[in-house]
Amino acid sequence: MGFEQMLLLALLAGGCGALMGCTQQFIAYGMAGLIGLAMQACGADTALFDDVVLNCFLLPCVSSTGAMVGAAVAGKRSSFPGEEMNRSLGLVKDAWPLIAGSVGGALGYVLICAFNDLGLTIDTGALSFMTMCLITRALLGTGPGGGRSNLDLRIDPMTGVVLSVRLREGAGVSGGAIVRQGFHPMPAAAFACDMGHVRALAHDGGALALHAATAVLVAGSSALVCDWTGIQNVAFYVTAVLLTFALISDGFIACHHTALVAGYAVIATGSVELAVALGVAAHFTGLFFAEGFNVRRGTHIDPPAVAIAIFSALIFTLA
Repeated sequence: MGFEQMLLLALLAGGCGALMGCTQQFIAYGMAGLIGLAMQACGADTALFDDVVLNCFLLPCVSSTGAMVGAAVAGKRSSFPGEEMNRSLGLVKDAWPLIAGSVGGALGYVLICAFNDLGLTIDTGALSFMTMCLITRALLGTGPGGGRSNLDLRIDPMTGVVLSVRLREGAGVSGGAIVRQGFHPMPAAAFACDMGHVRALAHDGGALALHAATAVLVAGSSALVCDWTGIQNVAFYVTAVLLTFALISDGFIACHHTALVAGYAVIATGSVELAVALGVAAHFTGLFFAEGFNVRRGTHIDPPAVAIAIFSALIFTLA
């Protein structure tokens, strides 16, 4: 399929991701990944399946980006929490978040194509998703504890139609016509770390011990499986499917980034011990971002994507 056809598919994927919800979409991606591996094991040709399903329609930087953007827009148009990733936007009964999700999915696909063309030594999917998260936070996010976003949406209270979109006073970017119109540099509140939540976690020894044990178990299992099979995505797909339990309990620990970083590390270095160490470090990096940047902020900056981007760049550059 050509770029234009894949871009149209990405538009559809972004809207479908928003309709499903980010977590639900990612679970579907994990299931599809395992199906693809099973097809390869049976000797089937998976080229079309990989290109259409795994590398576009269910690709997290496309579908999950759509869900993230859609949720942020829904949060500005209703009481829907914009940082919520476990709920379907079909519950909002508003078409605009789905439309925004479609656009977000297409932009995510354009970004990963651009990053791949540049030959960056990083997980370009994670980088694309993280970039879209940061852009969305800059426009629609708030500081710690809530507040107003940097983008002022004026909405008709009767129809819900957006009447105007403009940068809020005091939220303009520096330089150019925006400053000449009286705006000022965007405040950093949307990207400020909420140290209160970070300190609360740091003082919770039981939670830290549980996270440490989970990270070691997942990173070790992923490193061993990848070392035996030579396939770095096996544990990643499995841990993606296990996020089904996150829909049942808010206390479930997401660890797909732990598994993927450990898989990357063992394939690149051949060292299981180093892979476990990097996987655990990636896990706690994601945990820090989750507590410091995602509580009542109006949008979602994906902690696993941040961790994967950071550690994949480190592994791919140094290995």
